[in-house]
Amino acid sequence: MGRQVYLVPADAKAFGDTVTLYLDVLQWLPPYGKEAVLGVASSTSAGKLVNSVGDFINQAVKIGMVAQNTTDGTSATISAIESGTTLVLNADIFVSGESYSILTADEEDYLLESAFDWLLYRAVWELNFFVKEDERVQLSQTLIADAWNALRAWNENLISQSTDDTDLD
Repeated sequence: MGRQVYLVPADAKAFGDTVTLYLDVLQWLPPYGKEAVLGVASSTSAGKLVNSVGDFINQAVKIGMVAQNTTDGTSATISAIESGTTLVLNADIFVSGESYSILTADEEDYLLESAFDWLLYRAVWELNFFVKEDERVQLSQTLIADAWNALRAWNENLISQSTDDTDLD
């Protein structure tokens, strides 16, 4: 209901009066960026992407973005930015010489601030894996996809209509 999740049955002994639930929504976001950061891994380091000539910090790479290994088609989520040349990933997918692509977004956190419907639907969908079958909420993938597409269209409309001070007479 709205921004609240209810546990059924509410077991005060097991959970207390209130349970704080943290959802890592960055894991759910599909790649939505337009600008691709491209490069080649310069060395092999377990669970990391290392590019000695990279500049991940100034290229707007952020935690939660997806690093795609374009050589073998695997991908991993960026879990930490160790330095401008090294990213920590949630999987070990890169060896020296393999190419990568990271889609970066033009807007910072607009999804987290403006995507309530999509985040709510996706949260309910994810929570369904943890509740009993007869207590699950019926939620179609079409509803989630429609909310995502509406959000992308809204963002594209904002970008296409934006102007900056240099365009004004």
